[in-house]
Order: sequence, then structure tokens, then C-alpha cells
Amino acid sequence: MQQQRNAPLSQDNLFHSMLGLLQVDSTVYDPSLDMFAGCRGVMTDGVLASQ
Repeated sequence: MQQQRNAPLSQDNLFHSMLGLLQVDSTVYDPSLDMFAGCRGVMTDGVLASQ
């Protein structure tokens, strides 16, 4: 997050970040717009795996 702290953000980032935080499985979710994607692991078959 330190590297991204000065990156400009928009409403698009908020939408995709909330989907990611709530673990909503959707075709509209774009991890590249998720502000927190790099801070959490990825769930694989119910097991938390590192990215």
C-alpha cells in the first residue's frame, strides 16, 4: 500500500474494492481496480493462499 498511497483513485476503485472486501463473486469485479487486492490473499477452494 505504501507504493500506491499517492495513486489517484476514483469511484470505480471504491466499487471494485468493496466487491473484493466482501468477497463477492461477480464477472464485473476487476482486481486491478481493487485498492486492497495486494493486501489480502486469494481464496482457493476455501483455503487462503498467498498471491
